[in-house]
Amino acid sequence: MAVNKISVALIGAGGMARTHMISMTKTDHMVLRLVCDTNRMAAEQMAAHYGEPGCRICSDYREAIAAEGIDAVIIVTPNYLHHDILMAVIRAGKPYYIEKPIALTVNEALEMKTESEKKNIPNIVGFSYRFYPGFRYLKGLVDEGGIGEIRHIYSIYAHYPKPVPPRTWRFEKDKAGTGALGDLGAHTFDSLRLLAGEFDSVWGMGGIVVSERADPAGYGMMPVDTDDYFNAIIRMQSGAIATCSFSRLAYGRFNYQRYEIYGSEGALVYELEKAQEKIEVCIGDFYSDRYQFTPIDHTFAPYEIPPRHKPSLMQAFENVILGKDILGAGQIEDGYRVQQMIEAAAASAESGLWQKI
Repeated sequence: MAVNKISVALIGAGGMARTHMISMTKTDHMVLRLVCDTNRMAAEQMAAHYGEPGCRICSDYREAIAAEGIDAVIIVTPNYLHHDILMAVIRAGKPYYIEKPIALTVNEALEMKTESEKKNIPNIVGFSYRFYPGFRYLKGLVDEGGIGEIRHIYSIYAHYPKPVPPRTWRFEKDKAGTGALGDLGAHTFDSLRLLAGEFDSVWGMGGIVVSERADPAGYGMMPVDTDDYFNAIIRMQSGAIATCSFSRLAYGRFNYQRYEIYGSEGALVYELEKAQEKIEVCIGDFYSDRYQFTPIDHTFAPYEIPPRHKPSLMQAFENVILGKDILGAGQIEDGYRVQQMIEAAAASAESGLWQKI
């Protein structure tokens, strides 16, 4: 049966929106019909580059959601706008994609999740690293049980944006919620759940190093009130321990991620930087039998990641709208679970005490 085009409204025309639109142009059925942003020039440029002929522009998200002929909505706005926009989308009953973290607070996230699930609305949350081929392969190796019971995961997410960014909304607590904790940590928390199951409790600490940044409008230096770095120790419900470090101070790093996964029967190491992935293994006969890997006792060795098609978030979004396989994408439940961790870690940093999830 032929499938009609899926007309999409994009709300938010910033940098991440451009990444998603490039991906969306490679899907079979989704087309951009409307762009909504308070910055009219940004909206016009997005519509001109990625929109269908006649792509409309508006500045009010309510107008975008209610626009005639719009089938689905992609939300790529600052965090503080997520809740109100998504609740309007849910009331309209339209499928949606929303960036992470999905909200500023757990209470907001719970309302979004509850109402979305009540109406059974197709959705995808922007946990993009689920779609990297090496990470997908790593998860498969863990799921097969070749390293035994996971005991400890050490992880780092290190980034140093260049050029040094001005004081955008990401450095304002009332708009971002948190800094490195929510921006980088949201991805790590999602990955930890995929690898080791649900969270039990967390202890965290973080801080601000760069206390002022240049105002983008040219009004001098402005104070910053979101964390530059954050460290967390997590107890998983399985009994495993995860040690995490997030930093936006890591000079020379660009979205660098590393996971060291230690199990009762072996270990795996995963690295990602600038879209380049590596896996190392230190395991025994389980993998040598299945993958022609010759183990060296207590020694890490490179492991070749098989060439595979890299699915995308936008393909997953199209699939969920059409009732097809969502390709392992995160959904509103996952966004809520990650929001629980962000809020608990922030509360621990403030109190100095362990927080139950």
